[in-house]
Amino acid sequence: MSNMSGRSFEVAVIVNRCKGCRICISMCPKKVLEQSNDINDFGYNYAYPKNIDECIGCKFCEIYCPDFAIYVKPSDKPKATLNRVKKAIKVVEE
Repeated sequence: MSNMSGRSFEVAVIVNRCKGCRICISMCPKKVLEQSNDINDFGYNYAYPKNIDECIGCKFCEIYCPDFAIYVKPSDKPKATLNRVKKAIKVVEE
């Protein structure tokens, strides 16, 4: 089930703060986050927002992150714009 409110959110991960603990991934009720196959400068597989259009803005990931490596904020961009950005990012990742 997607974010029915039509409101969009931005989820930012500070890659070099993330230690790959996966707490944010496990706390997300909508499974927005996933662990990257890439590593940061310290050798950790960091979390990233894979399913951003599913984000409901609960901030559980932000609240539970022990390293303050993630934050959520409302987006001014229409949801359709975020979906296009997500598709573009997915193409780059593949």
